[in-house]
Amino acid sequence: MSAGAGSVRRLKAILVIAIAIVCLGLGGTGSPSRPSGMVAEEPTSAPAPAAGATNGSPLVGPSAHGPERHALPSGVASAVQFLSRAGAMVRALPDFGWMLARIPDEVAHSSPERPPGRYWLLLGVAVVASLLAEGATRHGVRWLSRDSTGVPPEVVPMGTLAADAALDALAWAVLAVVAYAAIARWFAGGDFQNRLGVTVMEILLWWRLIVAVLMVLFRPARAHLRIARINDQDARSLFRTFQVAALGIVALPFLTRQFTELQPDPEVVSAARLVHGLVVWLLLEGCFIAAHAPLTRWFTSNVASTGESPIGSLLIRHWAVLSQAFLILVIGAQVYSAVTVDPAAGRTVYKTLVFGLLLVLLETVLAFAMRRAKARAEQSPTLPLKRAMVVRSVRVAAIVLAAMVVCQSWAVDVLGLVDEARWQSSVKATTRSGITLFVAYVAYEMIEYYAAKFRMDVSPGIDPASGAGSLAYSRVSTLVPVLRIVALVFVVGVPIFVVLTEAGVNVAPLLAGASIFGLAVSFGSQALVKDIVSGIFYLADDAFRIGESIECQAAQGTVEGFTIRSLRVRSRNGNLHVVPYGELGAITNTSRGLKTIDIDLKFGADTDLERVKSIVRDIARSIEEDPACRENGDTRLTLHGISDIAGGAIVFRLSLSARPGHADALRREILTRLYTQFQESGVKLM
Repeated sequence: MSAGAGSVRRLKAILVIAIAIVCLGLGGTGSPSRPSGMVAEEPTSAPAPAAGATNGSPLVGPSAHGPERHALPSGVASAVQFLSRAGAMVRALPDFGWMLARIPDEVAHSSPERPPGRYWLLLGVAVVASLLAEGATRHGVRWLSRDSTGVPPEVVPMGTLAADAALDALAWAVLAVVAYAAIARWFAGGDFQNRLGVTVMEILLWWRLIVAVLMVLFRPARAHLRIARINDQDARSLFRTFQVAALGIVALPFLTRQFTELQPDPEVVSAARLVHGLVVWLLLEGCFIAAHAPLTRWFTSNVASTGESPIGSLLIRHWAVLSQAFLILVIGAQVYSAVTVDPAAGRTVYKTLVFGLLLVLLETVLAFAMRRAKARAEQSPTLPLKRAMVVRSVRVAAIVLAAMVVCQSWAVDVLGLVDEARWQSSVKATTRSGITLFVAYVAYEMIEYYAAKFRMDVSPGIDPASGAGSLAYSRVSTLVPVLRIVALVFVVGVPIFVVLTEAGVNVAPLLAGASIFGLAVSFGSQALVKDIVSGIFYLADDAFRIGESIECQAAQGTVEGFTIRSLRVRSRNGNLHVVPYGELGAITNTSRGLKTIDIDLKFGADTDLERVKSIVRDIARSIEEDPACRENGDTRLTLHGISDIAGGAIVFRLSLSARPGHADALRREILTRLYTQFQESGVKLM
């Protein structure tokens, strides 16, 4: 079975279940059919609560069976009353149908001076005129947009993207002007006709605003301006699906509020909210089924653009399960809101849905910003690092803000875990603590950014003249990790004490205890203190850097790294020596300046010394002119003449000056050339 056929079958099954629920309600023991316009009887008022009744719950009341019966436990009583109200709500579904049937009569009788036909005509003209004004504006100002077809959106100038978004905003503004002009001209009264007209125009305004935002993100017909990283087919599919879902989700709260004014019976209001919740659930489930594959590709591209993370990868793998769980929460909260006639649960679900969608849209914009930074990495290598720092900080701020708002709605308005006063008092301290932690997080991101930026700005390449580039790089590589650790300790430690203070914890004993503990540790770990202090002075004196060759009492080799108490040195035979700073002693750094190596040559007593000097000068000149040798820096071969006469042999001394790390290779090259020239010239070495 194909994926499309499976999706269709699932959608049919959901529709059948929804129709069955509605049919059960319509076919229940509800009110008999009544003429249009008849209002349900007022329910008989319940007796006053007994003295021991539970207060504060909308579902718990006194026992209806008299004093001779034992009262049910509060939990069971709540469940029984909840089921009773649910049954009454389902039985009121026919009344909701009669309420809808009354709408034409209400429209006809609410304003006798304006016939219903003329009213519906004016309403249609207002809607069509607003849409035409929006479309004409969008197409009329299209010529103002730059033609960048074929250019990837990551390299399109930001001004072009902003200009197109401004044109979409202008089109919506024109629609709003026409809509409010129609309201002022035709729907300015307070009767049902005018209230319904204002409601329809408000729905149109909010819907087209959402469509304008979706247009900026997806651009179904203009891929070069698309912010979301999806193909044309997915863009068109998501745009159409979200348009339909947005219209339904925006219209239902307005219409439900408007229609329930015709029938204030609580049971009918509950039935209306039940239908409202079912339709919202069906719309969201339909979006999930119709656009599952495009949504998966969209979310995956966002995570890939902003950087792979364990949490992001986990959410992408299980987003379908999480979305279904959220849809179950939606329908459950809507049913609870309908039964209890308490709109808080429904509003909270809407708020959660809105903030979730806003976070997804924000993540799409952040992913687009990261792609633009990576596209400009050649011109500005540090731009991706800076953009990544900003993206992570903005993401954390948005998530924290959304979590605070949503948690307040669920904890206070729906679950009733705390009252409003206690929540506000706790929110003040929590807000200060949250701001402190967020500032600490931003500081941490800035430290990481500047540490990476310093390593990138200082090139590890070698300056042929002086080698300054290599020394600067090793200096930065040596100091940045130490400074980073010190800064992170400060950034993490200070906010912890601030948060503890906001939570009411007295930090003075903690500081005193930490001081005493530190003093005890210092007395018991004198060797550790010695190592740390020695390391600080070695780094302050710039005695060594990463990549340099050193000789000390404990080891000799190349510095590979260091910690707060020890140095890692790799010897020539490959052994890694971990030497505490306190055991380094005197250090000889063989990687700075020019290294001089003496070369002694022995000749027989009958050797033509002038011939030897000529050969040595020729080789020195060839070494200085050789490009391969010049790449190694300042290289000089100096002839000092006869340095010794021993055993009938004449000792000639040469000195080679070269950059550290290249002297040995140059010495071998010079000896090879000398031997070759001496052989060709007939000069014999001893």
